[in-house]
Amino acid sequence: MPPKKRRKPNKASYAQQKRTRRAAKAGVESEPYNARTIVKLYGSICHICKEQIDLKAARQVGRKGWERGLHLDHVIPISKGGADLIPNIRPSHGLCNIRKNAREI
Repeated sequence: MPPKKRRKPNKASYAQQKRTRRAAKAGVESEPYNARTIVKLYGSICHICKEQIDLKAARQVGRKGWERGLHLDHVIPISKGGADLIPNIRPSHGLCNIRKNAREI
């Protein structure tokens, strides 16, 4: 019998499952969304520093250029009772989002 082929992980699906579990644990509402939806709604300007986001830059912390790359930021953090809903999500630079931490803006 040939070895089973492993499925390539679907990063978007995994991220959505992770967000849904985190929201459920915090007792807040959640809905499915992705980066494309958020950028389409709110544009590619960082809501924290008001500068253009490099949509081609790496999004993973530690990779070259991640500081200017796209992160999805909860305006009211889940840890502070903010919902995981599209009206509470805004595009931001990776570095701006990391510096913001769990503060509300």
